[in-house]
Amino acid sequence: MKFEGSFDVLASDRQVFDFITDALRMASLIKDVENLQIDEGTIRMTVRVGLSFIRGKFNLKMTVGNKTPFSHAEIAGRGSGSGSTVDFAGVCDISGKGETSVVNWHVDMTIGGLAATMGSRLVQGASEKYIRELIQSFKETIEGDARHV
Repeated sequence: MKFEGSFDVLASDRQVFDFITDALRMASLIKDVENLQIDEGTIRMTVRVGLSFIRGKFNLKMTVGNKTPFSHAEIAGRGSGSGSTVDFAGVCDISGKGETSVVNWHVDMTIGGLAATMGSRLVQGASEKYIRELIQSFKETIEGDARHV
């Protein structure tokens, strides 16, 4: 599955880049984290998940790489749990316009196991909803931080 979009945020390109490349700050946006470990840029976490009849814990490992200061970062991850797997690769390109930035992003995701048998509409719809929630949480958090600088 492929997802892509763009959004404006009231923060400088440097603030956006610093947030996206900070493993702890990015992990703080993810709901229902039960365990979190960060080691040299690698994030490992256990997250409670629920999608239709699939409920349980999911072990996730993410890394941030291929960084170009203030304009580009890539996030990759792999997870498994509840009889399902997910692999994803995301790219964020940041364009600053003073105190405002535009973030263009895209994510390629592969789902396997039990979740893959649920039907692409259900999984795609749930994924799109989750991405919208992450973007909204990101915007609220970074814009709140930017107001206090």
